[in-house]
Amino acid sequence: MKRLLCPLVALMLPLCASAQDAGVRLWAVSDGVRVSPVTGNLIEGKPFIHADYPASSPRKGNLVWDAGARTISLKAARNEFTAFQLIVEALEPRSGIDVKFAVLNQEGGAGRIEGRHLAIFKEWYTEVRQPSTGYERTSLGRDWYPDALMPYRRASLNTGFPFSIPDLYNNIPNQKNHAVWIDVFVPFDRTAAPPGRYSGTVDVSWKGGADSIRVVLDVWDFALPQENHLPGDIWNGSMKSMPPDEELRYYQLAKQHRFLPLIYAYRPGLTVNGSKVTLDWTEFDRRLAGYLDGSAFTDKHGYWGPGYGLPVDHRMLPFDIGRGKNAASAWPIALPK
Repeated sequence: MKRLLCPLVALMLPLCASAQDAGVRLWAVSDGVRVSPVTGNLIEGKPFIHADYPASSPRKGNLVWDAGARTISLKAARNEFTAFQLIVEALEPRSGIDVKFAVLNQEGGAGRIEGRHLAIFKEWYTEVRQPSTGYERTSLGRDWYPDALMPYRRASLNTGFPFSIPDLYNNIPNQKNHAVWIDVFVPFDRTAAPPGRYSGTVDVSWKGGADSIRVVLDVWDFALPQENHLPGDIWNGSMKSMPPDEELRYYQLAKQHRFLPLIYAYRPGLTVNGSKVTLDWTEFDRRLAGYLDGSAFTDKHGYWGPGYGLPVDHRMLPFDIGRGKNAASAWPIALPK
């Protein structure tokens, strides 16, 4: 509901000012699609890719968004992340855009989801001009694709919050909207998140205006297990060259969201002296021990969420037999043909 600026006695009048800026529209989509910052259409909604994809505008309503009620609807079990994307659409340039999402209160109960369990990220866009190499039809055509998620750090980075449309740093020609990703985590403990309906508001402000939309979360009366029974990998060849603290945060983020970075070529020290091969596992063990025994995923290292205290369930071994034309890459040593 729009917030009226006039006093109650003025409700009898035919006109009254509203806090909602007619040049700014708020709406939402799920975490499974991407919105073009230029057109506002779904990047996935292209008939040459998905012939039966819904053709209607996502602004009018979708899996999580009820445009008539101006409400985002989510469902989750305990010990589960759910997410949505808030779309801030501006018909004319706007600056000083900020987003707040403070709490979800249980309706008729004492449950509250707040603090670190609600996280806001500004999406960063990458322009795709042609399909990527190595895989067929990797991209869905030319567009600006939302890619990295930048944590809410109001005072640290010029590229964070508040931001503008068009964005001053992403430099997207003809940009008309910007997506903000919002994570919601439902705690494992039933006393911390009793089943039922929770509700709150996402509040958006900008220079000259403000608006808000309602968020409703239905928490089911069961919890997902700490173990991950659907293991998945996301390739990341750069993590082994990161500083250990940064690498730890990546592992923890992946653990929270129930996947594992697939990192190639963590290798022990190698010495070859003629036919004698010696491996030194000291640095290998020092770097990976916390992931292999689960200690990296405890409060000692600032961890919370799914899989608390549990080790990674699989990883890539350092060995490479160098089959076929790849004999030169065999490790620890190429075998004679």
